[in-house]
Amino acid sequence: MSYKLRYDPKTNCVILRVEGRVTIDLICRMAPQVARICAERECRRFLNDMRKTEIDFSFVDLFESPKVMDESGVTRTVKRALVVPVAFEEAEFLETVTRNRGHNLMVFRDIKEAKRWLFSD
Repeated sequence: MSYKLRYDPKTNCVILRVEGRVTIDLICRMAPQVARICAERECRRFLNDMRKTEIDFSFVDLFESPKVMDESGVTRTVKRALVVPVAFEEAEFLETVTRNRGHNLMVFRDIKEAKRWLFSD
């Protein structure tokens, strides 16, 4: 697994690109880094590009993922676009659970659609 985390000042957006196998433990390690950058830059946009990953989450992991974001410091005011592989069948469930818990997350399979939504006001 590899990842690149950066802040783009042109779009005022934190961008995370991940490749390889993704587990809830990895998310628990990366989310505080995202939260720190968002806080430092007063940034309210986060693009998480996971198109080139294998998402290895259990049902419980998916259900608990909003709590992980809360505990890591990624606030509910951050608008988050998550781009997942086409084969990730649980995308709709993840989006529903997360939005039902007050987070502004949309899940996409197309990066252009994700950016269009994320940068719209």
